Amino acid sequence: MKFGHWKVIKFDHSNKHRIKYFLCECEVCGNVRPVRATALISGSSTSCSKACSTNLIGLEFGNWQVISRDKSKSLSYYNCRCKCGVTKSVFGPSLSNGVSKSCGCLKSENAKKRNEDNAASHIGEKYGRLTIVGYELRNNSYYY
Repeated sequence: MKFGHWKVIKFDHSNKHRIKYFLCECEVCGNVRPVRATALISGSSTSCSKACSTNLIGLEFGNWQVISRDKSKSLSYYNCRCKCGVTKSVFGPSLSNGVSKSCGCLKSENAKKRNEDNAASHIGEKYGRLTIVGYELRNNSYYY
């Protein structure tokens, strides 16, 4: 059975108050230890530590897909793949609080969209005898 990130391996023991303990493995870090049955059932224990309980692996944040923990850094860093294909180590809280949404490609897309919307807003404006009827993007500049 599974409870949060705990995977129950087997019954471990009962203490002198007849409280049952099961040997469990944390699916995030592999830590194995006995966990009180009532803590599993009530949900008060879902993993071996706070760092493991905030596991983000498999989740998506903006254009980021969280692949794995970055073992070369602290438990708070994750290896993420952006929808554009870039892979990068990202600070976990930056993902969960919305500060980091992509490798930077999302900002580029939004800036391009804003520029295009701005160019489109000039259609129909008159300058003397000239009226803007359209625009064209050449060499990263808009021409009317």
